Amino acid sequence: MVIGNLKADAVAIQEAALCSKGRKTLCLRDLERATGMNAVPGITFRRKGKHFGNILLSPHPFRSVGIMDLSIRNREPRVAILATLDYQGIPIRIIATHLGLGSGERRKQIKRLLERISKPSDKITILMGDLNEWNPLSLAETGLRRHFGHIWSPPSFPSRSPLLSLDRILVKPRKARRRIAVVRTPPAESASDHLPVIAAIDLFL
Repeated sequence: MVIGNLKADAVAIQEAALCSKGRKTLCLRDLERATGMNAVPGITFRRKGKHFGNILLSPHPFRSVGIMDLSIRNREPRVAILATLDYQGIPIRIIATHLGLGSGERRKQIKRLLERISKPSDKITILMGDLNEWNPLSLAETGLRRHFGHIWSPPSFPSRSPLLSLDRILVKPRKARRRIAVVRTPPAESASDHLPVIAAIDLFL
């Protein structure tokens, strides 16, 4: 399994079809058993008895979990999972999300997120997920740089021949992020049209 091979302390999954009403799709309890991680769903919409959305996984306990609605009128529903992870007694704030396809939509969603997390905090903050932002000159990208600083991210889409850096792991303080890369293995390339992005983060600054 691609997720298990990552040996990550936190994993964000987008566009997951979750089972409900006894249907066999991707059940959280089965995912937890297969990965040995705790799973938090961020449901965006329901269709034909199935739930769709994001999942945040971690082998570490969650101190708190919340869901933030990022939906824009007349656009596909979007949410962000806002969680505080307990890593060996250290609280880590994690935001896992999947932003919209329109530039104006993403700009509004980033603005909402940054307003939510802009208060001074001694917690390390990690924003991770498919941000769908490819234009380095966009207003959404400008807002992200203002909060997290200018941080390069590797191309992750499409998985067979990645050209666009849609998937991000942004960290505040910026110096906490030590390394970032994509996983280029045959299982990762076939599991999704996006390659997994991984980052090494120094929690003991």
